[in-house]
Amino acid sequence: MAIQKPAGARRKSAPKTSSRNGRAARRSVAASANGERIVSADENHTNNRLFFRLFQAANLFNKKAHVITGSTTSQGAVLGALSRYKSGEGLAFGALAEYLGFSRQNLDGVIKGLERKGYVERITDPGDGRIRIVRLTAKGRIYFEDLITRVLQFYASSTRDIDLKERKALSTGLGKLVSHLHAISIDDDRR
Repeated sequence: MAIQKPAGARRKSAPKTSSRNGRAARRSVAASANGERIVSADENHTNNRLFFRLFQAANLFNKKAHVITGSTTSQGAVLGALSRYKSGEGLAFGALAEYLGFSRQNLDGVIKGLERKGYVERITDPGDGRIRIVRLTAKGRIYFEDLITRVLQFYASSTRDIDLKERKALSTGLGKLVSHLHAISIDDDRR
């Protein structure tokens, strides 16, 4: 979790260690027993700021997008993922959860809310009765077409002062971050 200090708070210096030539060098003591590399204090600070900015952006995005579009970001993500399929087609529940990065429990709650509104439905996979397919209804497809217009307007107003080249670089960097986060294994005893 990113930790952000309040404005005006002084940052504590990283521990000082002596370098070979006798000058004090700042280093992080973030080495682990499993051989992970040592990360500099500057890199730790930058990483902390990055993840805090992601935390801020996600919270603001969730709050403002819900007010402006009338849907939660989770609902929009589900509708958007399902909109890629032709009418009558959908995606297996487990595959949808994996694609969106949702837990099955979280996705189930979102799907139930969308089912109550008549935007999605779950059907049994004709080839395997154990699999449930989630798909947009005709009402859900119409709703999504209106929603995506509002979402794209929201995105445009949110990024209007950020150069297109910067947005592309940010998107590429975040894509790499997502890949790295997927690659991290979490031991059962750490959960």
